[in-house]
Amino acid sequence: MAFTAAYLTEIESLIALSKFQLICEVLTKLLDQYFLVIAAKYWVADKLWHSEMDN
Repeated sequence: MAFTAAYLTEIESLIALSKFQLICEVLTKLLDQYFLVIAAKYWVADKLWHSEMDN
């Protein structure tokens, strides 16, 4: 019985760890997309600024 309880505790800790890792991966991807959008906005703004200055 003690073996089963220890085994279940180990499985529960692995599940918790995998959920935490999944949340971290999702947050990382969201942040990557967020910064990619910001970089794209600044790039477009920079191109527009330089095209206005050239005219």
